[in-house]
Amino acid sequence: MGTPYVWGGSTPETGFDCSGYVCWVYNQNGYNVGRTTANGLWQKSQHISEAEAKPGDLVFFKGTYDTPGMSHTGIYLGNGMMVSAGDPIKYANIHSSYWEKHLAGFGRLSNDWRSFMSEKSDKLRAMLEKEKERRIKLNNRIEILERRIQEEDSAEVNEMVRTAKVTPEQLAALLRQSATTTPNPAALAAVGASFEKEENEDEV
Repeated sequence: MGTPYVWGGSTPETGFDCSGYVCWVYNQNGYNVGRTTANGLWQKSQHISEAEAKPGDLVFFKGTYDTPGMSHTGIYLGNGMMVSAGDPIKYANIHSSYWEKHLAGFGRLSNDWRSFMSEKSDKLRAMLEKEKERRIKLNNRIEILERRIQEEDSAEVNEMVRTAKVTPEQLAALLRQSATTTPNPAALAAVGASFEKEENEDEV
């Protein structure tokens, strides 16, 4: 705000005219409208009614100086207000006595800021879905590994029990112990079980 009006200006350093300001704002916010006139922006935009206009759309005027087509443009802010490069850049009511008699229409650029933000949101949603899929696959892998560990532990316990002389009382004690630790030969010995050597059937 307050940047001076300069005919043909298109940067904060040089100053702005109306179309230079609009093009600069739009180009700074994720899309490319190039550098064109108020009438050029009108030709690029989708023409809409004032009732359809939303903040960020464009508002156009005719006859503010002697030129064919649209002669002035600003960025619509809603509630009948706009910001445009006058002398200097400032807010204005489009229904004030001066602007009302020159008001010609409203436009929406096809790649305006809403489309730009929607595209960014779509990309973020796609990234989120991919990460969710990765998390599901990782959780499934973790469950498989946990199940394999449990199966290996159970197989080891079964083998130790099979080769040990375990009474019902000792087995109950072992099961109580296995709730907090993985049974091993020392644990079996701790509950009073003894091991017997498996005889080789091929021995004579």
